Amino acid sequence: MIKSRRCRWDKIAVLNEGRIIQIGTPYEIYNQPNSVFVAGFVGSPAMNLLKATLSNDRITIGDKAFSVSLSAEHLTRLGHHSGDITFGFRAENVTLANQGSEAFVHDVENHGVEKVVTLKCGDQLFRVTTPANIPLHIEQKVHFEIDLSKIHIFEGATGKRIG
Repeated sequence: MIKSRRCRWDKIAVLNEGRIIQIGTPYEIYNQPNSVFVAGFVGSPAMNLLKATLSNDRITIGDKAFSVSLSAEHLTRLGHHSGDITFGFRAENVTLANQGSEAFVHDVENHGVEKVVTLKCGDQLFRVTTPANIPLHIEQKVHFEIDLSKIHIFEGATGKRIG
């Protein structure tokens, strides 16, 4: 009788210049990165990290490329933070839609069953994943929506996670 051993990933550490930046399970590090460095390091494609401004209940990305309204839950987690931030979201948490913010297709990478599409919105570039069977071409106008339950907000100056 052959017994199989399951490989268990209990914890991993993310290092930057020889210093431990975050320790956690792969799930924790992917879904709750504690800094811009970890967020950009883990995942493929890397997390979209856009310069933005937080004011009242709204995040404005770039030079008003687009904006999102925050829920009461987000506002509670953020406390009284306002000003420059880095707005993070993963490519798989964006959907192309019939409505929502407007962008243009900047690049399309075919990866078999999915495409990694770079969108340009104002002066901002970010990546989304879509099924391969969605026809897209460069310069095409599209609309997108971000799953706001999965966004990440980091302090602009320090890069540390807020909330």
